[in-house]
Amino acid sequence: MSNMRYSLEPLFYSFAYEPKEIKATQAQVDRIYKAAFLGLKDSSLALAAGLLPAEFRQLLANDPWIEIAIEKARAESELHAAQKLSENVEAGDTKAIAFKLTHMHGYMPARPEGGDDNTLIVKVVNSLPSPDEKKSEDA
Repeated sequence: MSNMRYSLEPLFYSFAYEPKEIKATQAQVDRIYKAAFLGLKDSSLALAAGLLPAEFRQLLANDPWIEIAIEKARAESELHAAQKLSENVEAGDTKAIAFKLTHMHGYMPARPEGGDDNTLIVKVVNSLPSPDEKKSEDA
């Protein structure tokens, strides 16, 4: 055995950590806008804009204009879709008409009654009085 002594010097050293300040360039804001217009969210939106998700979250926390750009892009995307839907409704597209009535105006079309085997059951309601009711009216 050697007479070597072990030192109790710290094994871990403290490093000064300062997160880098991230500021969005106009090109990044444009990429964020385009990705939000197309419907991307969260990490997909960050990566499409050329940012890491952590960098994107930092931008959102530090720059209120990023959130405004995202909301504006989503609003304009919804407006664009609504305009296209209205054009199709005006052109007489029955699927577009049914979609608009159902999803925008709350219209619920009647559903035919039927079994699981796609057979249609038609109920006929007799509007004629029953024979028993006729006799009671004559009396």
